[in-house]
Amino acid sequence: MVLLSCNNYFHSAFNRFNKAKAIIGKSHLFEIINFFRDDNLKVLYNRCLAQMGLCAFRNGKYEDCAKYLNPICQSGTLKLKDFLSQSYNKESDKFYVFDKEDKKRTIPFIMTLDIDEIECTYYIVAMQIELSNILQARLGKKPSSISSIHETFQKLLCSYEKQVISFFI
Repeated sequence: MVLLSCNNYFHSAFNRFNKAKAIIGKSHLFEIINFFRDDNLKVLYNRCLAQMGLCAFRNGKYEDCAKYLNPICQSGTLKLKDFLSQSYNKESDKFYVFDKEDKKRTIPFIMTLDIDEIECTYYIVAMQIELSNILQARLGKKPSSISSIHETFQKLLCSYEKQVISFFI
């Protein structure tokens, strides 16, 4: 299982999305990891999902990107750090108290994935996929497909529209 996950991560990191997708599809890693209930395997699986989402984005497969990034990005930044085991103690995270188990599980800084890159990629993909549905709804037409995957983007869009002052970049 570890070998399959590492192989999947390697293919995703080097933009071999089709091979990584075939590995994750044939191996049923999610069911195996839930059966064994090992935290280290869950972290490795979550890191594979994040890397596969980024790889799909680099290859222009936005639906696949949303499919892989949604389970880990929908719960917020702090949960994302926890899912990827990257809750290392930085100056901005001084409030986080480490247990001995958390220290053992935390990945070294050199092996971390960029949380901001993962979140930005997820929000960009959610915007691209949901934009057509939003426009159709505003024009009075029935959206082609309403998905619950991108509720996060909908909430962010509503909060942006309610702002008194909107800054354009």
